[in-house]
Amino acid sequence: MRISLKRALLKISTLFLITISVFCCSNINYHGKFYDDLGMFINENYLYEHQLNTSFKESDKPKKFIYSIDNETAFKTVFKANYSCKLDFKKQFLIVASFVSIYKRSHYLDKLYLSKDILTIECKFETGINGSGYSCSPYQRWCGIVLDIVQFNSIEFVGE
Repeated sequence: MRISLKRALLKISTLFLITISVFCCSNINYHGKFYDDLGMFINENYLYEHQLNTSFKESDKPKKFIYSIDNETAFKTVFKANYSCKLDFKKQFLIVASFVSIYKRSHYLDKLYLSKDILTIECKFETGINGSGYSCSPYQRWCGIVLDIVQFNSIEFVGE
């Protein structure tokens, strides 16, 4: 049984491309517990200190804010005293994200992955029927994601 040179080169190059894509371009996917609309549970002082630019005018205030909570003290700084969330900070941490939104409909975690030491969180809004009641004036929205401990250098939050 004789294999032609073209066929052998095709098989070798295909195997090479598969190997490259698996080892160099892959993302490590994670699963997290997503909490939407956390604004009512955020400490009022923390809300004041981390206001976002909800207007269309230029401002020195940012359009989004992301914070990683990995201990009880940081948790108590961000959340009101009566808010409780069962977290084992030896195994888990919480990412709190705030962003400017014009939608009141539900928000959900779409993708969560680690690539090149960047933890990327992608969220989307539930789709609905277009029309009145689905958008509003810009406001500051808060959400949180509980994850098992993972090493990363930065967090990228992508919302719709």
